Amino acid sequence: MKNLHNELSKYKDPQDADYTIHLKKIIFNDKFSKIPDDYFAIINDTKKNKQVRFSAFYCLFTEYRRFEQRYQLFTLVDNYITIFNEEIYEYLRDIIWSQYYKFKFLDTLRKDFYLKAIRYGKKAINEYNTKSNNIGCFNNFADIVLDSLLFKNIVSDTDVSDALQYVERAIYIHEEERNRAPYSRYYCSKAKLLAYQENYAEAREMIALAISYERTDEKDSLIRISSYHNTQLEINTAETLQLVDSKVTESYERYEKIQTQLEQQQIKYIEILGFFATIISLIIGTISITLNIDTFGISSGLIIILTACLIISYTVLNILFSSHIGIFRIIITCLFTGSLLLLGYLIGNGFDLNLWNHMFCK
Repeated sequence: MKNLHNELSKYKDPQDADYTIHLKKIIFNDKFSKIPDDYFAIINDTKKNKQVRFSAFYCLFTEYRRFEQRYQLFTLVDNYITIFNEEIYEYLRDIIWSQYYKFKFLDTLRKDFYLKAIRYGKKAINEYNTKSNNIGCFNNFADIVLDSLLFKNIVSDTDVSDALQYVERAIYIHEEERNRAPYSRYYCSKAKLLAYQENYAEAREMIALAISYERTDEKDSLIRISSYHNTQLEINTAETLQLVDSKVTESYERYEKIQTQLEQQQIKYIEILGFFATIISLIIGTISITLNIDTFGISSGLIIILTACLIISYTVLNILFSSHIGIFRIIITCLFTGSLLLLGYLIGNGFDLNLWNHMFCK
């Protein structure tokens, strides 16, 4: 444990840009300490330098976070984070709280936990360059968003866009401002966000860069490389599914179009058949009435009434099989057929048109 204390004592400034990187290397490369016992021993020793105790605390948080040991992470944070309430730890405290609530959300699917994680993540970003020079806050926000995208109606499009901008900002600071070798996790995060936005071409490029930039000399390198290959497979699968969906949608639209055309043709055939059936019925009815009734007035009235009934039948047929008949057309047809029925009734009953003229046109 003495060696561990000596290693932790080398990095006591939580606001240093590389502070978390050094602590990650310490715990991931630690082959001599008893994990987590030796780290807890340092955290609980109130006689030791508080910054060294915080370093031990953050080492365990890094371990539990990376390997998603949620119960251990919750217990660690609940029992010890209040010890380190000084302003010097505020930036990393916000990082810790953001991950704490992210895992709480993943366990419970309560949206309020997600919103707390996002709030702490943005708070840490706002503290960059003032309370810390560590750029981990940018990818930390993206990590929260990406882990939450698995669940519907949780992550907003704004959160996704912000996460992508933050990752790009981290890449720029890391490579351009600090002139350091590319960090693979940034490119993996960017690839996932681009894939979610369905920008698959650039997403494939980013995940390929993530795989090529990944180091192989760290404890969790193989885990990350395996994760990157899984992400690459997910991107390819998502792109293929999108292509299949577009083809299915296109085929369905074509099918609906053809079905509509067939229905319209069927309606036209039905209307034509109905029209000729009406004409034939009128002809047959007229011949039958003429042959069987000698009185001209009665036969004329019956023919007119028959015509009105056939018009009504044809109109009903159109209404049943066509959705293009307007209300105005139906009203006009009803008035016309009603007039025919009245006229046929009057003529059939021998109404004297001359008397009508004498009475009302005098």
